[in-house]
Amino acid sequence: PTVTGELFVTIDMPEGRCIGVLFGYANGICIGFLHRWASGKQPLVHPLTRRFARQVGLMHRLMEHYDGPPLIHRGSKERVFGDLVSLMRRDSYDEVKTRNIEEYGNELWNILKECPTGYFHADMHTGNTKYCNGKFIWMDFDRASISFPVMDIGWLLETDWLCCHEESLDRSRSLFGEIFDGYTMERALTDREIAAVFHSVAMIHYEGVASDAIMKNKKLETWLMDREYEWLMRWRESCSKLE
Repeated sequence: PTVTGELFVTIDMPEGRCIGVLFGYANGICIGFLHRWASGKQPLVHPLTRRFARQVGLMHRLMEHYDGPPLIHRGSKERVFGDLVSLMRRDSYDEVKTRNIEEYGNELWNILKECPTGYFHADMHTGNTKYCNGKFIWMDFDRASISFPVMDIGWLLETDWLCCHEESLDRSRSLFGEIFDGYTMERALTDREIAAVFHSVAMIHYEGVASDAIMKNKKLETWLMDREYEWLMRWRESCSKLE
């Protein structure tokens, strides 16, 4: 129940009034982000990172054997990348920047399409879990689907969107070592997935921004897209040095 004893709440949404039902309370603590920095350049990886990543690998492995009602498929080029480009044109965003985003999306798709498909949580950050008795309790499954599991690793690698990308990539590489060690205790990563790991950080920006706008039935805000554009172009340049 809510703090006032109610078993449901009403919520006004763009599509009308909805009912929110509380099914149960998840005990535990929120541990915050997996990465903490001792200084601007020295990464300090959270001690629970490996355990967190292992449970992500377990989730992906268990869902490979899921035989319940079919899950929504969102692993197409249109859903992963095309939706954002369509929204940018719908909302009359700068066409030159839109073409650059489209070009980068095509580059990323050529990498992603070689990876295996499977269960994708689509919001895989520690804020959507609680830690209790050595395990994580997962929440926020509203975007879960069949897509590319490697993009969940992109969520684990996500760093501050506004920081210098040369440093950001170094931080992600340090973090990936711990994530890899934990994740592969439960599920092996293919060579294609390993090659796509750092690119997947950009992939979740495409998918995440579009999904948020579609689910909330809202227009893309110019200031947000300007920030995303700057981030993606700089990340693209940084990742090109990995080739």
